[in-house]
Amino acid sequence: MRLAALIILLLCWICIYCQQKVNDEKAEQGGSLGNIIYFIWRTVSSYLVLRKQNQMQSELEKERAEKEKLQKQVQDQKNGEADEYSQFPMQLGLDDDLDMGMPLDFGGVDDEPASSNNQS
Repeated sequence: MRLAALIILLLCWICIYCQQKVNDEKAEQGGSLGNIIYFIWRTVSSYLVLRKQNQMQSELEKERAEKEKLQKQVQDQKNGEADEYSQFPMQLGLDDDLDMGMPLDFGGVDDEPASSNNQS
């Protein structure tokens, strides 16, 4: 009920406002119904265009924020992976052998035959 009364009041105000605007513009027909309707159409269409522009702007800002968020996540993930790989030799225990300049023994076959090792 209140909504209907508010809508009627709004329409009356729009009609009065439009009539005053048309009279102020000194239209050729001086406030005819056609001029009032045209003015209403122009006002409403301007409002709708501005509303659409604002909506598109907010969507662009949301997309930009999402893109920045994804880029930040990717950068954080890359930084995390770099930290993992920098700690990789320590996790395997290879850093001690590498620092001392000792060759790594992988338990493979020796280059020299076993008989030459026994003679020396």
